[in-house]
Amino acid sequence: PDPYVVLAAAASVTERILLGTGIALPAQHDPIALAKQVATLDMISNGRVVLGIGFGWNVEEMESHGVVFKTRRAQVREHMLAMQALWGNEVAEFHGDFVDFEPSYQWPKPVQQPRPRVLVGGGAGPKLFDHIAEYADGWMPIGGTGLREALPKLRAALIERERDPNSLHIVPMGV
Repeated sequence: PDPYVVLAAAASVTERILLGTGIALPAQHDPIALAKQVATLDMISNGRVVLGIGFGWNVEEMESHGVVFKTRRAQVREHMLAMQALWGNEVAEFHGDFVDFEPSYQWPKPVQQPRPRVLVGGGAGPKLFDHIAEYADGWMPIGGTGLREALPKLRAALIERERDPNSLHIVPMGV
């Protein structure tokens, strides 16, 4: 089933549980439409959305969505930054290599500001940690192996970007 429809159904019958994806693939979605879907879900759930995202691994699937495997990380980055501009600004615009739009209005805005919680899934490493430090709130490591050794490196990446490492959310998957 579509995760956003199912999470909306769960939001309608719950009041406290967090509602999250694991894992959404932003590169395979139009960022303007996905920003509206996520903001709407955050609004109807009263701020309980956790957007778990990933870069993708299935080359054929990406190609069928017009995504070039080698540039998928850059595309996800731009999609997330463009979505965050739409969520956080009354009038948003974005100009990048993959996303480009003139000053635009979009409602609803998410309840969570400046954005719904974003967790990036994937294996530990400097590229992943740089993405988390730039535009996310935490990490969804696949499995639990090596977590203890990786966390200091992730915390250092946040400190390098002048972000509070104590604000990190860690949600292991597949343990």
